[in-house]
Amino acid sequence: MDPTKKKESSRKRRQNHQSLDGTEKKKLLHKRKEKFQSMDPTKKKKLFQKRTEKYESMDTEAKRDMLNKEKEKRESKSKPHLLNHVSNSLRGK
Repeated sequence: MDPTKKKESSRKRRQNHQSLDGTEKKKLLHKRKEKFQSMDPTKKKKLFQKRTEKYESMDTEAKRDMLNKEKEKRESKSKPHLLNHVSNSLRGK
């Protein structure tokens, strides 16, 4: 697939995913998980191999940046939950 088309399709998928509500997102993620689990083992192996080769070919600074981005993404997802927990505990719930 052409790299520009690939970027465009992933952008559209991401936008579509953001516009869905919670239950639809869960259904979509479950569907993707099932699709991956039913995938041919050799195809899975190739996919992981490609990913690890890409990671190993990066220099150390790029690896560090990528890991920091992933960490920030995880932390940003967990913050609203923590803020709600703190505000609820302050209100005495």
